[in-house]
Amino acid sequence: MFAAKHSKKDSSRRARPEFRHGEIPVCGHRVEYNRTMSPALLTETDLTQALTGLPGWTGSVAGISRTITAPSFIDGIDLVRRVAAAAESADHHPDIDIRWRKVTFTLSTHVSGGVTALDIALAEQIDRLAE
Repeated sequence: MFAAKHSKKDSSRRARPEFRHGEIPVCGHRVEYNRTMSPALLTETDLTQALTGLPGWTGSVAGISRTITAPSFIDGIDLVRRVAAAAESADHHPDIDIRWRKVTFTLSTHVSGGVTALDIALAEQIDRLAE
């Protein structure tokens, strides 16, 4: 009902960028992976190290989360809009929970079954957008 139908000649659809074999741009980073396989899961050690550079993020190799309290409800919604735009361009989408001024972002690469470098890169982007 809500899905728009586009013809092949419709230029309003966003074209998927081409990536070099073995890497994909994610939030300003080039993340290596094999396109025929899902991105590699981080180990506990890798995740612990990554989380030291991501204040406010917690979790496990299954998923990481951060709750941000915005100055107002409208500011929280604006943050969600900016994160949505970054996530869409990276083709990597967080779970988002909005509770008045509190916005919780949860990251996990579902196809891989846990946290990957894609999630760390998006967490870094969310932190920059929340500043």
